[in-house]
Amino acid sequence: PTELRAAATGAPAGALEAAGAVLAEVRKAKTLAKRSLRTPVARVLVRDRPERLALVATVAEDICRAGHIGELVLGDAADDREVEVDLE
Repeated sequence: PTELRAAATGAPAGALEAAGAVLAEVRKAKTLAKRSLRTPVARVLVRDRPERLALVATVAEDICRAGHIGELVLGDAADDREVEVDLE
């Protein structure tokens, strides 16, 4: 099913899961701040391994649109994914 979804959207396999993980962190930040999910986000910094960042980059525009994100910044990290969310 994952490969079928990726093929249907034109995104590489794994890109949808990577996008979902980033958006989940954005939603979590909005919820913790007791803000609407439609609240604009000034900036999101995603630190992850290069291969996963490449997947995020392929769907960055979609992530920004879905999360109401003004700026999406990608940076390398040696370990697990880190997502910093700056709400407006």
